[in-house]
Amino acid sequence: MLKVVTVPDKILREKTTPLKKEEFNSPKLKEIIEEMKETMQAENGIGLSANQVGFNKSFFIAFFNKKFYVFFNPEIVKESRKKIISQEGCLSIPGVIAFLPRSKNIILKAKKIDGQEIEMKLFGLPAIICQHEIDHLNGILITDKAKKIIKAKKEDEISL
Repeated sequence: MLKVVTVPDKILREKTTPLKKEEFNSPKLKEIIEEMKETMQAENGIGLSANQVGFNKSFFIAFFNKKFYVFFNPEIVKESRKKIISQEGCLSIPGVIAFLPRSKNIILKAKKIDGQEIEMKLFGLPAIICQHEIDHLNGILITDKAKKIIKAKKEDEISL
């Protein structure tokens, strides 16, 4: 299991480095992803970016629609004008719940582990998870965008 980096660690404020062609599909990358899944589950999370566990690389894992996803070099290519106020926790900011605006729908472009490009239309919670994790990859935290921040009760915490 990996250790989740928490604020004020400076890696959380750095823009991550895109994966290069030769880094895809490597045994080391697959091992890191498996360790990230284990860590995310143990911490009761539904999303985890590489920099949250100390790797300055542009990828994240997420769990939605009863399935694990891994997105490499992700970017949002389109987002809805319609915003919703999202209530989010973060594994790197324990004990905090932030309320912040997010696009209701997005189109995400990324690469799979084999380097093949994919594009997905995401709505609701999957869209929110991906926006949260892409913010991490760009050094942005929920507290930077929050309209309101409250202390979390332990039973309320499900973190991205």
